Amino acid sequence: MGLSIITSLYRSDEHLPTYAKHVITFAKALEDKHIPLQVVIVVNDATALEKETIAHLQTQLDVNALFVARESLYASWNRGLQVAKYDAIGFWNVDDMRLAESAIAGVRAIENGAELVDMPYIAVDAQTQQKTQQTPYNPQVISPKTIMTMFALFRRDLFEKARTFNPNFKVVGDFEWCSRSVVRQANYHQLDLMGGYFYIHGDNLSNGTNSLEWVEINTVFLWHGGDNFIRPVEPQLMKHIWEQWGHTGRENLPENIQEWLWGNGAEKRYLAYTKEREQPQWLRRIRMTLARRGFVSSIEWDVHRERFS
Repeated sequence: MGLSIITSLYRSDEHLPTYAKHVITFAKALEDKHIPLQVVIVVNDATALEKETIAHLQTQLDVNALFVARESLYASWNRGLQVAKYDAIGFWNVDDMRLAESAIAGVRAIENGAELVDMPYIAVDAQTQQKTQQTPYNPQVISPKTIMTMFALFRRDLFEKARTFNPNFKVVGDFEWCSRSVVRQANYHQLDLMGGYFYIHGDNLSNGTNSLEWVEINTVFLWHGGDNFIRPVEPQLMKHIWEQWGHTGRENLPENIQEWLWGNGAEKRYLAYTKEREQPQWLRRIRMTLARRGFVSSIEWDVHRERFS
């Protein structure tokens, strides 16, 4: 069994040379274990350096390069899936580093029947170099904190059952995909080996500062039975996304939820919630404790409670 790795690029000049070195080393480690590697690179609006680096990689590795106009990450992943030739498939962000040992173990698990293999990883703050270990996927819980990691590996036929990613999402299409019931019911195997290093910097697609992120997370919850987990977000952006394409995943969104998200009072709720979330962690904990006992009011505490029947 071989491994197909899919990488989507857009303006990746800063990270691409390091990625190229890592993927060459990675391929050699897999080759030593008799696992062939295919690298599928989808290049959005390619730069000269991207073209040059990919051409160099093609002289050393099995690289399929697809050059496209700019599109969403998940549209590019779908393109990569169309040309992936091996039964084990994974994704590799250009600014991350995959470790070969865990990838080899993941391929072996898929070879033995697993459909989805996930593993912990190390998150590294690019400014402080602080390292924290992140835990892998929990298929029992639909939450952005428990989704599959960027180092997960998949059996090809899982994509045939669950279908491809929804290209409308710009930030959390992977969260939506792994929230689908067919994915959560897949034969899941968890590794203890570290999948790699995720480097946190200002250009990460999902970093908590993108205003679209929680609009899309809300959309996922509304699609997959998580009404009580939605948060206040910028009301007009939420309404725009829902009317543009969010409604395609759910018919008849209840009026009370629409009112809460973008009706009267939604803007005030969003601003108050944002203000509370921006406070120091210690102050938030005190406020939440007092709110739970009924001593103070808190929008953040209200969001944690069941709101919709």
